[in-house]
Amino acid sequence: MASSSSSSSFSSSQVKSLHVFPSFHGPDVRKGFLSHLHDLFARKEITIFKDQEIERGQTIGSELVKAIREARLSIVLLSKNYASSSWCLDELVEILKCREVQGQIVMPIFYDVDPSHVRKQRGDFGIAFEKTCEGETEEVKQRWVEALTCVATIAGEHSRNWTDEAEMVEKLSTDVSNKLRMEEIKKFFREADVDQNGFITAAELRYVLTKDGKEFTDEKVRHLIRVADVDGDGQINYDEFAKLSMDLMTDEDAALEKFSTDLVNKLRLEEFRECDVDQNGYITAAEFRYVMTKDGKEFTDKQVRDFIRAFDVDGDGQINYDEFAKFMAMEADEEAAMVRKFATDVTLSREEEKAIKELFTGLDVDQNGFITAAEFQYVMKNSGSKLTDKEIRNFFRRADVDGDGHLNYDEFVKVKMAERRRADEEAARVEKTATDVLNKVNKFVKFMVKAFILKKKE
Repeated sequence: MASSSSSSSFSSSQVKSLHVFPSFHGPDVRKGFLSHLHDLFARKEITIFKDQEIERGQTIGSELVKAIREARLSIVLLSKNYASSSWCLDELVEILKCREVQGQIVMPIFYDVDPSHVRKQRGDFGIAFEKTCEGETEEVKQRWVEALTCVATIAGEHSRNWTDEAEMVEKLSTDVSNKLRMEEIKKFFREADVDQNGFITAAELRYVLTKDGKEFTDEKVRHLIRVADVDGDGQINYDEFAKLSMDLMTDEDAALEKFSTDLVNKLRLEEFRECDVDQNGYITAAEFRYVMTKDGKEFTDKQVRDFIRAFDVDGDGQINYDEFAKFMAMEADEEAAMVRKFATDVTLSREEEKAIKELFTGLDVDQNGFITAAEFQYVMKNSGSKLTDKEIRNFFRRADVDGDGHLNYDEFVKVKMAERRRADEEAARVEKTATDVLNKVNKFVKFMVKAFILKKKE
């Protein structure tokens, strides 16, 4: 990870739960490709190493080596300028060492670069590599050559084969998720196959399931064996185990997605009922005005009419629940798209990053890496915030891009960046208005001076 920094800091706690280590040349991929990848990984709850506060040097430090070794999968983003960084090349050497020694998964991505140029160090890639090798020993150069030759032979994605980069990133995140799942499955199979003969018997399965004090009856164990044992030999081989595990994970993903959708629908229904004062299934202009102004806020008749018109699809002058839910879903999609765009377009300074990190830590009451709605509401209330419960809920829902009911650090950073962009745009608008007014005043003054001079001449 050479040049420029990313959006979060490294910590020992991060490494323990690290799924993916990315090796990349920052200026080539950080703002676009890598940003989208981070976003998708966050939604899939895949933790990816970020290098914000690691001090740069001529060689990679112990923290970075530890991160590489403890990652379960490494992504190598080979761009045109990747070889211009000795830092990247040293990372690659360490990554391939982990692949050989501990079987770490390595996924190369050839980002606008020909794999043959990487393998043979030719073209623009080769020119950058030769420049980096200047002043290095032959031993170091040979180590880098071997690493580039090796990584270029590993099957990976080629950006030139894709017309839509977003689709490529989506496929990559899915592939990573599936590979990590398969690693989990292999790990559990090895643990359950106590005698390491390639099969899990009922006795082995019972031992593994109950060794931590959990209760599993013989009937439950036999049932699991029956479900997984496709060939009916009374034991489970790896292929049978992997198929059963993937089926269970797919069912779990579907259940989580349904839960998330149900939760969002429930919150929308609560909001609708809050505005539907007489509970007759419709929100009128009078009801909306009452709800919006009961806390002392000012709402003009025009704002009320604009609100009703925005929601009122059938034009009957009131809003039913279907109209309300449809509009809110569109608004949520637009907000999420805007947040993702701001996250891509805006780069935080180190001071801003530090301030946001401190704020996130303060809101993450139990320090588990996520902010729940209850934590957010608790901190806001106890800090003397004048926000209403509804405003707090609305902010939380806008920030929760992946809809899982809590905010991870990436989501929190994105919403703060979006807020900053809106503030910058508003400041620019005010400044433009002030400039326009000043120009008009200046023109008026000049006109009056000119008129006064002409009058004196007369």
